[in-house]
Amino acid sequence: MELQTASSVINHIADIESQSANWYARHARSHKTLEPLFTGFAAENRKFGKRLKKAYYRAATDALETNFGFQGLDSVVEIPQIPDSADPKDLLMQSLEMEKSIQSFYLRAAEFSADLLADLSRAMERIGRERDKRLGRLQARVQQP
Repeated sequence: MELQTASSVINHIADIESQSANWYARHARSHKTLEPLFTGFAAENRKFGKRLKKAYYRAATDALETNFGFQGLDSVVEIPQIPDSADPKDLLMQSLEMEKSIQSFYLRAAEFSADLLADLSRAMERIGRERDKRLGRLQARVQQP
């Protein structure tokens, strides 16, 4: 799906954050070894969605919305479908891929909005960069024996 307007991007990001938060929460309940990590990620995802919506509502106006500043931005972020019984290592690998995809989407959306919605662009970039910490934590867990 191609996203064209700021509101479509914000709504899509809110959906991604909600779905990925639910994914982390579900798997945290199923795998006690991953519970602290995944519970923290779920809480952060919910905060990221709220933070971005606040930045959008502070910055957006009807005039800016009609400029279609996001034309050409594809919304390819998939939440993995993996059973609760999956091996923790598989969950970590799927989490790593999902986080890379979400981060990439945030950073692309930030580039698209830089000229028209600078505050929103900065918020998206900050959240995208904050995911670096997550990627590092996941990578470290994947590499543990």
